[in-house]
Amino acid sequence: MTVVELELDLYPSFPLTGAQSVILALFRQRGSFTDSELNDHYAANWEFQGWPQMRYETPRRRRSDLTNLGLIVADEGEKRRNRFNGLEQVWKVSHAGS
Repeated sequence: MTVVELELDLYPSFPLTGAQSVILALFRQRGSFTDSELNDHYAANWEFQGWPQMRYETPRRRRSDLTNLGLIVADEGEKRRNRFNGLEQVWKVSHAGS
């Protein structure tokens, strides 16, 4: 059983889609991502890890869903540079999502 499958089993009645559950599990495992880091990490690992296939920008959209649900929050004052040297917000699991 993978860590993501374990996460999905822990919260079977929580009203998240499978994709949202996978993204929340990734945040719980790693701690924080920018949107670019999240999309890149998912694109590089989905097939190897057995995660559902998604379009490149979908993990960021599911993170946004989780933010609207209060499960992911901005890490205030924390920004990281992306590959284009722009600053991006860092996101982390909220106390409600942990």
